[in-house]
Amino acid sequence: MRHFRHFSYFRPMAAVDINRIPTELCSCGWHFFRKRILIKNVPGLLVGQADAQVMLFEFLVCEKCGKPHKSSMEEYQRMVPNPPSPPPALDPSSSASETSK
Repeated sequence: MRHFRHFSYFRPMAAVDINRIPTELCSCGWHFFRKRILIKNVPGLLVGQADAQVMLFEFLVCEKCGKPHKSSMEEYQRMVPNPPSPPPALDPSSSASETSK
């Protein structure tokens, strides 16, 4: 009869106090980011297929100023060489007043 050892494949999570971890900030000082998706339509000839392929690229952008997060800045600049101007800044107080009307 064989005896199997019990292996724990999952390490217990260390107790992490989230309040002690610094929050990522945009250069404008805002701390909320949104996911944005850039869509590229690749012709089938370039990928060796009959049909065109849709490629999706995710970026994090600041909710306030629209600037890409530093973790995706290099890839964003490579994918979008001449980016459009960022959307107007989101003012949380104006959206709250619009919904209350």
